[in-house]
This record gives sequence, structure tokens and C-alpha cells, in this order.
Amino acid sequence: IKTGDMILIQHGADPVRLGDIVVFKTPAGLVAHRVVFAKKGGCKNIYRTKGDNTHLFDPPIPQSSVLGRVVCVQRNGKHISLEKTYIKIFGFIQALSSYATGVLYQCAKTGCTFLKHGRASRNVFKEE
Repeated sequence: IKTGDMILIQHGADPVRLGDIVVFKTPAGLVAHRVVFAKKGGCKNIYRTKGDNTHLFDPPIPQSSVLGRVVCVQRNGKHISLEKTYIKIFGFIQALSSYATGVLYQCAKTGCTFLKHGRASRNVFKEE
């Protein structure tokens, strides 16, 4: 999504999945970023989002702050559906890649140790 694009948002019809681009409320306004990690617990879901072109994770986002999923982008008069299977697969792969680069960036910047099983010891749901 680029500056000047228009987006169509679907409110609450389908569950938010890894790779989806969601629009959520922040004190600074509305943000549209990709879901790179989800923590599901009962009826309270918390998401970690990250812009595709940034190294930093957004603070944890509660489901109550999510306004909806981006399902279509309009750019230069053309409509790009994000609901097509190949776009969803690309979004999922992009989320995995974005999550990995975010964790590696945090480790390089702040330092972290890795546990025996290759998992970073930092908690991605903790605010930076």
C-alpha cells in the first residue's frame, strides 16, 4: 500500500490471519500494517503488526483496536483484490519474512540470546 492509495476494509466478517493487512486505531490515528504474529487466548486476541518497509514491530494490538482487514487497494484507478489465493499466500510469506527480519533487527540493536531450540529469548508481545 502506497501513499495516496485508497483501501477497502472488511469489518469483522472473517478472522484475522497471519499475513492479513489490518487497519487499527492508535493515539496518532489509523494505521494499516501486516499481521506478523498472533496470540490467541479465549475471546481476547492480540496481534503484532509491522509495516513491510520498516524494521520495527508496532506495539501489541488488541483485537478491540482492529477496525478490519484490508480486502482491496485502489491505485491509479485500478482495483487490486487482496482476497485472491495467490495474494494471500504472498501475504503469509511476507509476514514470516517480516517477522524474522524484525526479530533479527531487535536482536542486533538490543542484543538477545538464543535458547537451545533456536527461539529468540525476547518476548515479541512485550512493548519496546
